[in-house]
Amino acid sequence: MALLRAAVEADPSDPWIRLDLARALSASGQKAEARGVMAGLADRSSTDALRAAALFAAEDGRPADAAAIVRRLPAAARGPDLQGLLAQAQVQADIRSAMALAATSPMAARQKLLTLAAAPDPDGGRGVAIARAFMELRDPAGAREALATAIAATSSPTPAQRLAYAGALLAAGDAAGARAMAAAVEGSGGLTPEQQASLERLRAGIAVRSSDTLNNDKRPADAYDQLAPALAQNPDDPSLNLALARLYQGAQDPRQALAINLAVLSRDPGDMAARRAAVGAAIQAREFGRAETLVSEGMQLAPNDPQVWMMAADVARAQGNDRRALQDLRTARELRAQQLGTDAPLAARPGVQTASLGLPPPGANPFRRTQPATDADAGLPAYAGAGVPSGLPAPDPTLADIDRQMVTLHDQLAPQLTLGPGLRTRTGTSGLDQLTEVSSTAELMVMPFGHGQATIVATPTFLSAGSVPATPTAQASFGTAAFGHKPAPPSQQAEGVGFDAAYQLGWFRADIGTTPVGFPIQNMLGGIELSPQLTDQVRLRVLLERRAVTDSVLSYAGTHDTTNNTLWGGVTRSRAHAQLELTAGEANFYAGGGWANLQGFDVASNEEVEFGSGGSYPVWRSGGEEVRVGLDLVYFGYQNNLRYFSLGQGGYFSPQSYFAALVPVNYSAKGEVWNWSVGGAIGYQTYHENDSPVFPNNPTLQATLEAQHGGPTGLTFYPGSSSAGLTGNAHATLEYRVNPALLLGARTSYQHAGNWSEFDGMLYARYIFNGEM
Repeated sequence: MALLRAAVEADPSDPWIRLDLARALSASGQKAEARGVMAGLADRSSTDALRAAALFAAEDGRPADAAAIVRRLPAAARGPDLQGLLAQAQVQADIRSAMALAATSPMAARQKLLTLAAAPDPDGGRGVAIARAFMELRDPAGAREALATAIAATSSPTPAQRLAYAGALLAAGDAAGARAMAAAVEGSGGLTPEQQASLERLRAGIAVRSSDTLNNDKRPADAYDQLAPALAQNPDDPSLNLALARLYQGAQDPRQALAINLAVLSRDPGDMAARRAAVGAAIQAREFGRAETLVSEGMQLAPNDPQVWMMAADVARAQGNDRRALQDLRTARELRAQQLGTDAPLAARPGVQTASLGLPPPGANPFRRTQPATDADAGLPAYAGAGVPSGLPAPDPTLADIDRQMVTLHDQLAPQLTLGPGLRTRTGTSGLDQLTEVSSTAELMVMPFGHGQATIVATPTFLSAGSVPATPTAQASFGTAAFGHKPAPPSQQAEGVGFDAAYQLGWFRADIGTTPVGFPIQNMLGGIELSPQLTDQVRLRVLLERRAVTDSVLSYAGTHDTTNNTLWGGVTRSRAHAQLELTAGEANFYAGGGWANLQGFDVASNEEVEFGSGGSYPVWRSGGEEVRVGLDLVYFGYQNNLRYFSLGQGGYFSPQSYFAALVPVNYSAKGEVWNWSVGGAIGYQTYHENDSPVFPNNPTLQATLEAQHGGPTGLTFYPGSSSAGLTGNAHATLEYRVNPALLLGARTSYQHAGNWSEFDGMLYARYIFNGEM
C-alpha cells in the first residue's frame, strides 16, 4: 500500500495505479479512502480513466454507477469485460426491482426472481446473483429453487456454470446438492487450472460445512468422517484444519485445537479467521498470556480489521473486564460499518509458534467412541426457512454478531433493578410445621468499575403457620404446654425485612446479610464460595456459609412460649461443603460432601453430614433448545432429631439418615424474546428418625416431665419412625423480553421429600437502566 501511494504521487494521472491502490484500501477495510482515491476519474474523458472507474464502481457494489460510466464509452472501446459488466448491471437492476416488492408482497418478489432465474445464464452469474438475493431476503429455500430453475433452463451446463451453482447451493445450506454438482464437474473433464482450483475449494467447503453441521449436533465422530478424506487429499488446507480444530474444541480438547490453529497461522499470519480461532482456543485452555500475544500481533498486522478488536473483546471478557470488552466491540462495530460503507449510528469509543497438526494415523477417528456409524447427511439441517421471516434483507453477520455481544455486555454492565412478589407454602400441622411465606424482593445489581457483580437485596417477608389445633396432643407439643399449662399458644406468625449484599468476581463470591429485621430473633448470615477451574474439565467448588433454616416459623423467625414468656428458635446452619465437578464432552458429573453445625436460641445443638453425586447428559438438542437427563444420589444425616416444637426443639426436618436416588429431566429453550425451561425429577427415598426428648436441651424440664409420666398426654419422647417411598420435584421458568430495557419473568417449583411438600413461586420484572442502547 505504501508503494502504491508513492506511485500515485509520482504519476497522479495514471488511473490503473489508482485502481490498484483503491483495491488494496478496500481489501483492508478502508472503503471511504478507496472511494476518495477514485473520485474524479469518472469525470475524465480518457478511455482508460472511464474503464478503471467503471471496474471500481462494479467491485464497490455500485452496478448502476458502473453501467452509467460504461455507456459513456464508445462501443468499440468497451470490450467483452465491460459488455459483461453492462449485462450484470442490468441483471442486478432487475433483481433489485424484484427485491423492492418484498416489503409489500413477498410472494410477488419471489415469483419475479424465479422468472428472472429462468432466463439464459451462460456463465452461471445470473443464477448465483438471484440465489444471493433470496439469501438476502432470508429465504434459502427460494435460493435453492432459483438455482434449480437456472439449471433446468440450461441444456448443457458448462463446468463454470456448475461450479458457480455448486458454490451457491453450499451457501444456501444444501451441502448434498453442492456435492452432487461437484461430482458432475469432476466427471466432465477438461477443466482449466482455475476451474480445478475452484473445484478443490468447493470440495473443502462442502467438507467443512458438513463437518460443522454435525459438530453442532454433537456428533464429532461423524463430523470427523466428513473432514478426513478432504484432509488426506489436502492436509495444509486452512479451512479444513480450522474445522478440525473446532472439533477438538467441541470435544473439550482446547490445547490440541490451539496447536492446529497456530500451525495454520504460522503459514499465514494474516489469516484473521485462524487468529481468532487460536485466540478462542487459548482462552478455553486458560492460556490468557498466549491469547493476549495473538491479539497484539493481530493489532500490529491489521489495526483496522474489526476481527482483531473482536478478539481483544473476547480476551477482555474472559478475564472479567467487561467494560474494556464493550469498548473493544464498539471499535469493532465502527470499523465494520466503515468497511460496509454504512451510516449506522455508533457509540463513541473511549510471536506465533509453529505447531504440529498432530493428526491421527490414516483410518483412525479420534472422536469415535461407541456410537454407531450414521449417514453423514442425516444431521444436515433442512434450511427450509420455516418460521424465519422473509421479505427483509438479512443483516451483515459480523455486525449482527457484534451487536448481540454488545447487548449482552451492556445488560451485564448496566445497573439492573428487579422487583417481584413471591409465595412459598409448606405442608404440615397448623401452628407447627405448616408454613406460608409471602415476600417481595427488591434487588439492585451493579458492576463496579466493570469488574465483578455486586448486588444489594431487601426482602420484606411475612410468615404464618396459623394456630395450633385445639386438640390436647397438638397443644401439648408446643413450648412447655406438655405440662398442661394455659393459655393456648397464639397464632404463629412473624414479619420483617431481610437484607443481603453480595459480590462476585470470577470464581470468587461472598455475601453478608441478616434474617428479616423485625422477626423475634435476628441472625447474621453470609458465606464465601471459591470455585477455581483446576483443569480444562475439572472445577473445585468450596463453600463456607451460615444460613437460616427456613422450614418453619420456629426455625426461621423464632417464637414465644406464652406459658412462661420464653423465646426460642431462629436456627442457623454453619456449613462447610466441597465438591468436584467434571465436564466430559457434553456430560457433567459432580461429587461432594460437607458438614454443618446447627444452632438456635435456646435450641439443642445439632450436627449434619452430607454426601451427593450425580451427572447429566443432553439427549436432544436443536438450536437453542435442549433436553438433559441425569441421575442424582443424595445422602444426609443429623445427630439429633429436632423437628418438633416444644421448648428446645428446632422445628426443622432432621432425620438420622436420609437417602434418595432421583432421575431429573430438564427441557430448556432460548430465543431472542422468550426463554423458558421446565423439568422435574422422580425417585425413591428412604429415611429414619430416632426418638426425640420433648425438652432436648433442658434436663430439668425433661426430668420433671418424666416424673409426671408425660403430664396429661403421657408424652415424654416423640417416637422415632422409618419411611420409604417416592420423592420428586418439578420446576418451570419463563422470561419475556418486552424491550431492551424491560424483562418480565416467572418461576415456580414443587418439591416432595421426607414427610412434607413445598411449593415456591415468584413473579418479577427486571429493569435494565439505559437498556434502550
